[in-house]
Amino acid sequence: MAAAIAGVRAIPITPLLVIASINLWVPNPSWSQTGARPEAGSKLEVLFNQGYDHLVANLDSGLAVSERLLGRAQKQGNREYEGYAYYLRAEAYVTSTAYHLAAPNYEKAINIFEELDDSVGLSSVYNGMGVMYHDYGKYHESAYYFKRAMALDSSLENDGLVTKTNIARALSNLGQHKEATALCKQAMATGMERSDSDAVYLSREVLADVAYARGDMGACMAHVQAAKGYWQRQGNLYSLAANQYYWADLLHGQGKHRDALAWAEKGRATEQRLSPGMTSQYYYQVLEKAHAALGNRDAAYAALKGFLEGEMELREKDQTASMQLMQKELDFRVRLEKENLAAQMAKREAELRLEDEKYKSGSLALAMALSLLVLGYLVWQHRRVVRLNGDLRMSNERANGINEKLREQNVFKEKLIGVIAHDTRSPLASLSVVLELISAGDLGPGQRDEILKEMGSRITAALRESEGLIGWAKAQLNGLVIAPTEVALGPLLEEVSEATLVQFKQKNLKLELDVVPRQGLLTTDANLLRIVLKNLITNAAKFSYDGGTIRIKARANQEGSYDIAVEDDGMGMEKTQLAQLFKPDTPTRRGTHNEKGSGLGLLQCQEFIEKMGGHIRAESRPEGGSTFTVHLVG
Repeated sequence: MAAAIAGVRAIPITPLLVIASINLWVPNPSWSQTGARPEAGSKLEVLFNQGYDHLVANLDSGLAVSERLLGRAQKQGNREYEGYAYYLRAEAYVTSTAYHLAAPNYEKAINIFEELDDSVGLSSVYNGMGVMYHDYGKYHESAYYFKRAMALDSSLENDGLVTKTNIARALSNLGQHKEATALCKQAMATGMERSDSDAVYLSREVLADVAYARGDMGACMAHVQAAKGYWQRQGNLYSLAANQYYWADLLHGQGKHRDALAWAEKGRATEQRLSPGMTSQYYYQVLEKAHAALGNRDAAYAALKGFLEGEMELREKDQTASMQLMQKELDFRVRLEKENLAAQMAKREAELRLEDEKYKSGSLALAMALSLLVLGYLVWQHRRVVRLNGDLRMSNERANGINEKLREQNVFKEKLIGVIAHDTRSPLASLSVVLELISAGDLGPGQRDEILKEMGSRITAALRESEGLIGWAKAQLNGLVIAPTEVALGPLLEEVSEATLVQFKQKNLKLELDVVPRQGLLTTDANLLRIVLKNLITNAAKFSYDGGTIRIKARANQEGSYDIAVEDDGMGMEKTQLAQLFKPDTPTRRGTHNEKGSGLGLLQCQEFIEKMGGHIRAESRPEGGSTFTVHLVG
């Protein structure tokens, strides 16, 4: 029986320059009992091995082979190889810094490996995701995924050696050098005992980072030089390019700027061998620093622009990246201007010294005149620098204001998208259920006609509701606007309840509506209140058991306020869950039929209610149901 090659992705060296590399450790994963089991040398296994080898030798070929593997695996119904095909595709996208394309492929691979209970596949994916977040500079998230991989690696034959070096890399970048060194020494000892050279040299790369951070350049360069030779012998072009850029950066730090430029070109040539036209950001970083140190201002500026334009493309050309490009370009121009001014001042001072030597016998008046001339020039230059600094400060303030406004607009637009997704998903889900009943063919003519009639009315209602919701969302694009009107509470609750009836029928739920007084008028924003109540009723149905009862009560208080309560007798919550209910980043729970979240969280509902001048509270007990009460001023 052949074993698939499930490579564990390893982070390469460089504390200043991080580039993706791949370690070709070959474990023996357990095959799924439900998918096809190809024989040794089968086309699937050959394609996988080719794709994995190409990722470190030719990126474009590796991506092409992963697509062929995916198509063949799906055709043969082999779920395990389908998961590894998604994994290889994600690895290729991460290597080319296309993170937005890599993430969904990782998720597909995780779903398949969880379905097959494939620890090897999950460990590989978690390592890959850790590398992705590490490349993105999110070291805490990176360490989280590496630790998830480590929890699975204890049962594998390499005992998580590569994963240990990955965790050490993340810890090193978080400043935890002592812990990173301890993990590396463990991995090196085990790797030497098992003749696992990959583990040994990956550990040396992390130790190079630690030595760099501690200022021990001798130890750092020794580790980098040893690793560079190893990756060259292995033919791992990605790790080799990383080492070459790292070496260039170290040479620059020693003042050997021309040697640094030469090694940066070697790194770029290595990347071109891997994928024609590929140039990483680290190339431009080394060029900018080395050319600036050599006084090649135009070349340094061109390298800076190349780096920032690459960053804009990497961040999908968002407004923030554009502002950063403008800001950094302005900073660079100001720096060049200051250097030019300093050079002019130095030249002028030298000229004055020469004149002083030639005309020592000159009159005191001439000396005073020259002194005044120099003083005036220096004052003028000083005022010019002060003015430039003032312009720079004003530009920074304008850029910060624009960034803050863009951030607020983006946050609010995400909230609007959540609201629209929530209120359009429910009608579509209801229609899907109706269509499934008709397609099953178990309904009589009378039942079918009745359901078709109901479906027609629901489509009309959903269209009407969607048009209203979209109109409301357009009006909110520049920020949440509260538009209070007089609302008849009873009819509004009946309307909201009617929109959720299909979900009630799925679980055979009962709905009790108790509004006193029914025609009581409440002055508030009807659209926001409708959105909040639909979410609360939908949640109540989601966490109710079949045959349960949902009660909606509305009462007018003596001071003119209203209390609206949505009560169910379903799953309920523990005290710890209740305490975290209205806090950010609270994980969503699945319902009694394993339903997913709606997309609109209770935290958003709380924000809407508070904008309307009210508040919301929750009561619950395990297996005793939950009650959510909205209090609004009439």
